[in-house]
Amino acid sequence: MRRKAEEEARRTTEESAMQMAEKALRKEKESLKAEEEARKKEEERRIAEEEERKKAEERARKAEEERRRVEEERRKAEEERRKAEEEELSRKREQYEREFSQLRVLASTGTLVLIFAHELQALIEDMEEMITNFASILERLSGKEQKDHNHTLKSFGNRTEMIKELGEFLGLTIGRESRLEKKEWVLLPIVESVFRPFRWYRENYGVDYYDTLPDNLRTPRMYRSELVSVLHNLMSNAFKAVKGEQDRRIEVTGFEEDDVVHIWFLDSGEGLDRSLREEVFEPFESYSEPDLRFGAGTGLGLKIVRDIVKSYDGDVRFIDAPDDWKTCVEVTLPKR
Repeated sequence: MRRKAEEEARRTTEESAMQMAEKALRKEKESLKAEEEARKKEEERRIAEEEERKKAEERARKAEEERRRVEEERRKAEEERRKAEEEELSRKREQYEREFSQLRVLASTGTLVLIFAHELQALIEDMEEMITNFASILERLSGKEQKDHNHTLKSFGNRTEMIKELGEFLGLTIGRESRLEKKEWVLLPIVESVFRPFRWYRENYGVDYYDTLPDNLRTPRMYRSELVSVLHNLMSNAFKAVKGEQDRRIEVTGFEEDDVVHIWFLDSGEGLDRSLREEVFEPFESYSEPDLRFGAGTGLGLKIVRDIVKSYDGDVRFIDAPDDWKTCVEVTLPKR
């Protein structure tokens, strides 16, 4: 009986030890499993951090490459801009040198023009005296002889009158009042004085001229010599445009609107292509046929006109011509 109890006790002890061992083993397994899971998570975290680091490095590398690319493009653009500015500066320098060369030539002729104007007046007086003397001689001739020479006398008289008017026109440009005194000029009589000396040529070429300027239309304060230069250049361009056409008409008209004076030069010539409306204002760009009476076509006329007009805060440009006209040049001069 005692032995049976001992065996039962031993068996109970062994079972308890086994249970404890199994429990300890389970705890060990659970601990190992937890450690393994923690190791895996740590490894995954490390891998994720490594991948993130590589991505960050890649982003930084690409950002640096993009910065370098942008910087290179900026440098190239800056170089191209600088090169373009240098080319434009060189072009303008060459343009100004040509303009100044022309202006030096014109300036050097100033004294000669004054001498010419004085001698021209003397020549006109001599020619008028010759006409008077010749007319007196004709009175002593027979009727047939007078008739034969009257045509010559009339032609000579017309030519003398034309030279006299050209002398007056020259005075409008170089006279003291024209050069030194600014005034608000009435346009109509000055336009007439610009066209008058050339009426013989207009009649010879069959060019009809109309002025429909209001009698009281005045310019802003400006030098008359500059106004005459503007009108003469536009008149000569219009004449050269129409003289070879079947329809030969020129009109000068104008109006004032919102304190701005508008002057229109209209002609029935060939017209000007829209693509050339700005180009013709560049110096030495001429599309008109040379004409000794109205200028050889150096390409400076419209440039001079624009420079003068812009000095008074105005503008000059080609605009669409009204019906029945081919070309319209508009000059705008603000009164204030």
